[in-house]
Amino acid sequence: MLVLDWIGPHGPWDDQLLFIFDGGVLSEEDVQQLAPRDPEISEVAAVSPQQARQLLSADMAKRLERALQALEDNSTDYAESPQ
Repeated sequence: MLVLDWIGPHGPWDDQLLFIFDGGVLSEEDVQQLAPRDPEISEVAAVSPQQARQLLSADMAKRLERALQALEDNSTDYAESPQ
């Protein structure tokens, strides 16, 4: 586990826990076999961290940075966002 965030209640949502895990390195064959199996997910893509920064919302991009730093540090980053 790289990141664990507690997000306080906001809008119509109760509080949440958000997890980011290191899933290891996928081969090109593994990536080609990725397919959404949940109707709430419309597509899956494997992108570089640079591309992900452009695709993610600002708060998720910050979590990506924290996850990459935790991966480099061999640690887990924990934060609380009271909203």
